[in-house]
Amino acid sequence: MRALVAASVLAVTAAAPSRARADGAVEVPGTGGPAPRVVYLDRCPQGCTITRAAPGGGDDARADVSAVVPTGGALTPLPRLDLAWAGLVICLGDVLGPYGIELATEEPAPDVDYVEVKISGLPEELGLPPGTRGLAPRGDDCAPVARGLAFVFGNLWDLTDIIDAPVDLCGHVAHQLGHVLGLDDVGQCRDVMTPGDACADRSFADLAAPCGAPGAPRPCACGGATQNGHAALRAVLGAGDGPAPPHVALTAPAAGATVEDDVEIAFDVTAARPLARLELWVDGALVAEAEPVEPAAARQRLRWTAGAPGDHVVEARALDDLGHLGGAAATVTWQDGGCASSRGGAGTLAPLAAALALTLGVLRRRSR
Repeated sequence: MRALVAASVLAVTAAAPSRARADGAVEVPGTGGPAPRVVYLDRCPQGCTITRAAPGGGDDARADVSAVVPTGGALTPLPRLDLAWAGLVICLGDVLGPYGIELATEEPAPDVDYVEVKISGLPEELGLPPGTRGLAPRGDDCAPVARGLAFVFGNLWDLTDIIDAPVDLCGHVAHQLGHVLGLDDVGQCRDVMTPGDACADRSFADLAAPCGAPGAPRPCACGGATQNGHAALRAVLGAGDGPAPPHVALTAPAAGATVEDDVEIAFDVTAARPLARLELWVDGALVAEAEPVEPAAARQRLRWTAGAPGDHVVEARALDDLGHLGGAAATVTWQDGGCASSRGGAGTLAPLAAALALTLGVLRRRSR
């Protein structure tokens, strides 16, 4: 998993078309677009020339025509930093893994139904205010925009930071793509459709989130007060093969260690989705559970407080919000009060008995 700690889209101001929303989405007449099979990510290696659609016209990703940009123009290429680009693509693969849609980094064949995100250039090149991070069409029928074309102005990011920049950029791309696929903004900072800073890893959350912005709820664009982005995309796109389950790595105690009394089980988790629950199992039985510590990159901890002398299999488990399970196990030896054998099996009093016998013998000799 790639943990998504992503900021959202900066505001698009009055220089954008009149129906632009504060998050960078522009409401367009619904096209009743079919569920796309592919998302094409284009970093414009030779530059891209964008044409503004004629009045009344719509998007056509295949011809680089957009109905939402103030003006046409040429987007400068994204710097060719392959590690950063690979990190972005992997991150987006994790975000989109639960849904029946594929990523392409080469232009699809003409018979393939796809939507597209241009990831390059600067907002001024298309007549947008400086600092605008992205722009996308959103159908007023909340269905995918047929051949929808979104923009994330990737040249605003310093991609020489190959660790953080791709993850941040990933959140912006997912946000704009969500609009193309019919999603509104929400005011739940765990959801990638939230404008503003993230409070945790980002995904299309499987929860009913209030539409609008944090602290500013409003009715959803297509009715109701809440939106479940995960459920909406599953309904439109179907289920995908991913994401991978959480990956768990035990850090303490080490395999083969001897432990006693109150044991802290420490472990690290990486996950493509938000974590929902942590569990500690000993010899196949659940002995403790807890909510994960935020952020997900923090070390997670559970406690084992009631053991029996001998060897035990200790397993730390993590479940994401979709129920995907990951875990890691180690065999350790519980030593009860220092009297149990560290080799496992039942405890023995032989060492204590030997020590008492020796002490009694010394006392007897001294008393003669």
